[in-house]
Amino acid sequence: MKRSLALVLLAGLAALPSTATAQDPFAPSGAGEPDAPDRDESTPDYLKALELQRKGRWKEAQKAFAEVLKKYPNWVVTIEGHCDERGTAEYNLALGERRAVAVRAYLVSLGIPAERLKVISYGKEFPFDPAQTEEAYAKNRRGHFVITSK
Repeated sequence: MKRSLALVLLAGLAALPSTATAQDPFAPSGAGEPDAPDRDESTPDYLKALELQRKGRWKEAQKAFAEVLKKYPNWVVTIEGHCDERGTAEYNLALGERRAVAVRAYLVSLGIPAERLKVISYGKEFPFDPAQTEEAYAKNRRGHFVITSK
């Protein structure tokens, strides 16, 4: 059975400052790593989306991710909304929900059916980078895509 494909996408379109790309958490993963895509015909589009994201070209990256999803009309995606650690748990859960809903709305505007896009908020519970720096906070404000059904 193929491993699930996880797509990472920052929902705060301008949240990551351009200086934060030096330690890019979204560079293409190598084979065998947890976030590496299955090596099939989606890989070039997936890698293109990651490269656009790495360069801070968020709208183009989202469009590229939408193209991958269009190639696989049976995939159902859960968009996880995440926040940095600042703020209360309640505030960050609500913010994560708004972030995930905004990503879903944009993907729907690109032609992905809403019923294929589930949302959940994890608030500040699962940081991408545990450091307490502005760069880490920017990485933690994200929408994380998980292919939950193929």
